[in-house]
Amino acid sequence: MVTVWPISRRMDFLSHLYEHQPEDGFIFLGFKDGQGFRQQPIQKNEFQRLAPSVLRKHCAKRWDQYFCPNIFADSHRLRASALPSSIVHVDVDDSDPALYDPSPSILVESSPDRFHAYWFLDGAYDVHIVEGISKALAYAYGGDKNGWTITKFLRIPGTINHKPERNSAPVRLGFNTGKIHDGSDLWAWATPTLRDLSVSRLRDKSGPAAKAVRRGLRMNIKALRQRVLREVRHEKARSIVLKNDHVSPDRSRNIWIAMVGLREP
Repeated sequence: MVTVWPISRRMDFLSHLYEHQPEDGFIFLGFKDGQGFRQQPIQKNEFQRLAPSVLRKHCAKRWDQYFCPNIFADSHRLRASALPSSIVHVDVDDSDPALYDPSPSILVESSPDRFHAYWFLDGAYDVHIVEGISKALAYAYGGDKNGWTITKFLRIPGTINHKPERNSAPVRLGFNTGKIHDGSDLWAWATPTLRDLSVSRLRDKSGPAAKAVRRGLRMNIKALRQRVLREVRHEKARSIVLKNDHVSPDRSRNIWIAMVGLREP
């Protein structure tokens, strides 16, 4: 039988983690059962008073219990509302947590051989930096490539994973060293990794980034042709631009005619 942590112990874990976050803002707890998912925003200065009753209402023996490690300016768990954060998280999933360098401050086993991890930073950093470090760690070491966003919900240790395929596995705390990492050093390490990812995504001609670039180019060409129809009076130049005749055998001559024609009033 799986042992569920008392609410007081779960609160100790959450309170310790949120000590590293900004003083003001909203904390989000999430709960899922067979009927669906619900989330509960709680102001940080009311968390100690209100969170225990919310956890109690959504009993861990029946509900999956989650929390978002980041703080938000209002009661909307949106990236636009996210405040600067001093916690980086990665959904390690089934990659090897021992390979991550630097080693995380906290490691949680969400089901057998599946993990998520947290790195405490030496201060609150902008959202794009925190997400960038999380993304770089996930890609560099084989974590979940969709599990690095600032709005991510993660399982609370001391609860139960109720997914049918997990067979009511316990969510265990692996370790909590409390180690603080230099955010500037992590960002300096992450930046070239993110740049390489951007380049590789553009080189992947079937990927979404490359498709977006091609879509933008098509839109620009369409707009150019519409402008030519409206403004250019030189018939040969109009024909060359609209028919893409600059790639014909007489390429140099046609480009010259187009350039001259487009400059005419």
